[in-house]
Amino acid sequence: MSTQNLTPHRTLYRRALALAAFAAVCLAPAAPAEDDDPQVWTMQSIAQRFDYGLEAILEAEQRYGTGHGPTFRRNEVTPQLVWHHSPRYDFGVGYERMDEWDMDGVHSSADEGLFFATVLLPMKDWRFSSRQRFQFGIEEEEATGVFRHRTQVAYEGMRLPFRLMPFLANEWYFNLLDGEFTENRLWGGLRYRIHRTAEIEIFGMRVDDFTHPHDHTVPVAGVALNLKF
Repeated sequence: MSTQNLTPHRTLYRRALALAAFAAVCLAPAAPAEDDDPQVWTMQSIAQRFDYGLEAILEAEQRYGTGHGPTFRRNEVTPQLVWHHSPRYDFGVGYERMDEWDMDGVHSSADEGLFFATVLLPMKDWRFSSRQRFQFGIEEEEATGVFRHRTQVAYEGMRLPFRLMPFLANEWYFNLLDGEFTENRLWGGLRYRIHRTAEIEIFGMRVDDFTHPHDHTVPVAGVALNLKF
């Protein structure tokens, strides 16, 4: 193999190592957390495509605090099966397991089934999507029912340095049992394709929680690793 062929690979490895180092910093244990203090979220997903437009996805999410109290706050695991009906429509079902710890370290958990539909509007360099998701289950022996609506726009062209792909998204939560809005998430960031099967995201998020007596906002810094095969 020639030196010319090695150089691009070495450059790619250096970039991947730099991004991995950033992820390691985000994954490092943080100081204890207050409800309104900034949080760090780490996310991972692995997906496998099959015939007939089917795709199996396993997603995980961890939340860490930066104030007083327990550092590790929440963990979610969500296996899903998605049917890519066409370039414009996706449908899916899944299950979500959530474990959470409050300021005193008291543990709570939830098990929920979910189904969703996504409308995709791919353009030349842009992709618009709108996802409607319903989830129902049990949290601490109480029934839950939530509707989540997420919209996202992402640039997927090749004109930015390092082929970075910026994105902006918003998702709101509506409690179907109580008839109230409970949460809104607004976030934006950058995606970087490490390999044709792997990409990393770095993002900032504003979380508005409407379930407390006094509505409050939590700032979030996050990193996500996505693998597709």
